[in-house]
Amino acid sequence: MSHFISKKVVKRKDIGELVDGNQVYDIIDSVVDKNREFHQIEAAIVNHVWLDPKESGFPTEWITVGTEKIEKPIYSMLGTITATYTHSKKTINFAKPISPHIIVYPDVNEKVNMANFDGDIYWYSPLNLNQNVNVNRSDGAGGKVSHEATKFNRKLAPQSGDVIIQGRFGQSMRFGSDSGDEFPTVKIACGQAEVQENVDAKNADSSFPQIENLDFDGSSIYMTSGPEEIGLIESSKTDNKPTKLFGNQIILNSDRIIFQSKGNPENKTGSIHMFASDQIIVSANTFINLECGAEKDGVYSKGFIFLGTKADEEQNPIVKGRQLTDLLTDILTVVKTFAGKLAKEELDGTNIVPPLNEACSQVLLDIAEVEKEMPNIYSKTVFTHN
Repeated sequence: MSHFISKKVVKRKDIGELVDGNQVYDIIDSVVDKNREFHQIEAAIVNHVWLDPKESGFPTEWITVGTEKIEKPIYSMLGTITATYTHSKKTINFAKPISPHIIVYPDVNEKVNMANFDGDIYWYSPLNLNQNVNVNRSDGAGGKVSHEATKFNRKLAPQSGDVIIQGRFGQSMRFGSDSGDEFPTVKIACGQAEVQENVDAKNADSSFPQIENLDFDGSSIYMTSGPEEIGLIESSKTDNKPTKLFGNQIILNSDRIIFQSKGNPENKTGSIHMFASDQIIVSANTFINLECGAEKDGVYSKGFIFLGTKADEEQNPIVKGRQLTDLLTDILTVVKTFAGKLAKEELDGTNIVPPLNEACSQVLLDIAEVEKEMPNIYSKTVFTHN
């Protein structure tokens, strides 16, 4: 809350003379106005952060539902704090964050600035007591966030002109530039790199900063521009990769990346569209799996995969390799059987017509059976254009 602090004590000698009005004002001005500091804002130590509406002490209200009165939490109190002023020692309950849009929730025993506006008490972000991003409590003070568990989450090494947003737990967003302070970059990271070099440096110095590492941070999204190349270790080796990563680009890097369009059955939404003016390259070390189909209420319906322009209209099915091999094997078996019957030595010099008639009749029967298998060589899922 607002308060005055005296700069110094002014002592005056009583000389026993009468003074006029101007002299009286000068005395008051020198003793009171010029020797006291007015503070609209006062620091406070956080005692509690109200984050759980079910915990004891959380404010409640009674409401009427039908004919019954029930007690329910006052949810507008979520995110308020209880804190004790460092100067006046007054404790304030349920002080609100000053901004509804950007809120940095303090930990117990961290220090915040508080002020009174129109009768309501508001708190600002925690004070940067120790130049740490994980905790900023006074030495020896306990809190909810473990310093030991978060001690390797460090502030980012600053660069000229940066705008940096960081959380306590190793996530960050940097609005910066290339090394020449010319071209814009946005770097988002979740999980600071734990390579041995970083760990050793942080163990040696509790203030050693974090430097983003696209290859080894937990998950990263880089949006960069300009001629400066971005280094990236490819997880899958391919000859179709760009020779240099520079210019306007977005790079995503993580252990797992999932794109999902959950869709809305009522209006048939749920699509993922990818467009490229040049190429779309897909590379993997183990396999690339394309599936199409859906299961609802225990019933599985097959989908379709279309390859090429207008493939969905022409629906020319792709041939299945194993089924085609079986069909060709059956055809070759029929031909070899027919040839074998006519190549017997005992037919030499005899009337060939009866054996030929018999062999041809059998060929016609066998080919008729083979023809029944013809539709099985077509895929019922994958289609291309003619």
